[in-house]
Amino acid sequence: MIVTLTKDYDGRRAGESFDLPDTAAQTLVQAGLATQATTPPTPNLDAAAQALESRISEMVQASIVKAVSHIRPAQGVYQISPGESEADRRKSFADNIRCIVAAQRYRDPEAFERLAKVYGARRYGPDGEIEPVRSLADASIKASSGATGAAGGFLIAPEYVQDLFRLSAETAVFAPFTRQVNMVSREQFRPALAQTGAPVSEDSSPMYAGIRIYYKSETAKRTASQPVYEQIDLVAHDATGYTEASRDLLADAPGHESEIQAMFREAIAYNVDYVSMFGDGINKALGALHSGNPCRLVVNRADNNKFTYADALAMYSRLHMPSAPGAYWLMSQTVIPQLGTLSVGSTPIWIANTGGAQGGLPSTLLGLPIRFTEKLPALGTTGDVCLVNPRFYYLGFMQSLEVGVSEDFKFDEDLIAFRFKLRWGGKPALRATVKLHEGRTTGNTEVSPFIVLGPKV
Repeated sequence: MIVTLTKDYDGRRAGESFDLPDTAAQTLVQAGLATQATTPPTPNLDAAAQALESRISEMVQASIVKAVSHIRPAQGVYQISPGESEADRRKSFADNIRCIVAAQRYRDPEAFERLAKVYGARRYGPDGEIEPVRSLADASIKASSGATGAAGGFLIAPEYVQDLFRLSAETAVFAPFTRQVNMVSREQFRPALAQTGAPVSEDSSPMYAGIRIYYKSETAKRTASQPVYEQIDLVAHDATGYTEASRDLLADAPGHESEIQAMFREAIAYNVDYVSMFGDGINKALGALHSGNPCRLVVNRADNNKFTYADALAMYSRLHMPSAPGAYWLMSQTVIPQLGTLSVGSTPIWIANTGGAQGGLPSTLLGLPIRFTEKLPALGTTGDVCLVNPRFYYLGFMQSLEVGVSEDFKFDEDLIAFRFKLRWGGKPALRATVKLHEGRTTGNTEVSPFIVLGPKV
């Protein structure tokens, strides 16, 4: 039976006609809620659309509430009471990450409130400057593009960025020992003396950047000399990385602080360390050991596919001696068999001939420490052994780590994907190798704080 409602009923409006089973239709008519209609009902498309929209909204809201309840910590962790101490707020790197997930992905107002009040919600602005995020509506995720950056994800709190860099030193062999600077802008100039030219006279050294000493009679006019300065142009580049974490790990983040830090720390440490050594300078740092570094010095080896005592002495003789106190050897671990057999004549000079192999390997060569790393090429390849002082390398960080979040990409694996962006740059502190004085102005021996063992010639 077709009926027409005379009053609003069960989500339907008065005047709406529809078909019902006879029993249900008679019940409505007898209750005075409807009358029997003689024409087919006219579809109320507006009402149908409104009902559908309401139902979809309810379903989406239920899904968000369920997802956020899985991400959020236990009740009360986000609650910030007046006068509550910082210690009671359970501040941690993991909680900072979790607040970013909940605020960015799920638009959770409690998470954003905690992010703003406890961690200082910040992001990169359209001109590359760091700006506060003042409201949840202002926290939209936008794609980052351009050399100066664009509005993007939230930034990790500065104290945790510093912890990441500090902890990264445990797994790096070069970057932690560089001359690190805090970059307040994308490009920064560092002053340096021009110490890389040839001697301007037989009684002066280029180490003093053009300052000369003159001898005059008591009444003669003095001759002036000025030091020559250079500028090292340090540019911070965007280094973007990607990692994943299970939702269960984030849900219990306070108990997994070390694991969550490790995800970011290991990725950052390895890449910054490698690029500061081997970066090609194209949209990234120029590495100290890259062939494009003008102050890198290659010393040819005595025999192919070997590292000999003669090679070690030759490399040491080309080391920039003012850098010797902080210098050390970098070696591929494939060089260890060569080190074990270093000798002068029949006398071992690295491992003592004591008749046994119970002791550990020596940790120095010619008095300088040895650090083994997988980042160097294998024995017999240029760069398998290096002698370096990283203090002659500038490493600059903009102290901020931007994190973007996506749950959709790995939805079927129950993983949350993180894209993180670090802005940093690096460049050698010298523009060229240094020429020794040697009492002459031409043909001078070149030395450097970055020595690489090359092929036999």
